[in-house]
Amino acid sequence: MELAQFILYVADQEASKFFYEFMLQAKPVLHVPGMTEFQLAPQCKLGLMPEKGIAKILKTTTPEPSQGNGIPRVRFI
Repeated sequence: MELAQFILYVADQEASKFFYEFMLQAKPVLHVPGMTEFQLAPQCKLGLMPEKGIAKILKTTTPEPSQGNGIPRVRFI
C-alpha cells in the first residue's frame, strides 16, 4: 500500500504546528526545521513546510509562494 502525503506550505511552521496539534489532538511524528509531519492514518501523513523553503526546492518553476494568490500552497504525493 502506498503512502499518501499532503504537504501544506505555511507562513509560520511553529504556529501551524500548534494549530494542527490542537485540531488533530496529536503530536507530530516529525518536527525539524523545514518540516513537521502528523500521522493521520497508517498510510497517510500531513506535512507542514515553510513557504520560504519550498521556493528553494522548486527554484524557478513557480513564483515565490508568499507573493500572491494562485501560487501553489499544497502538494499531494
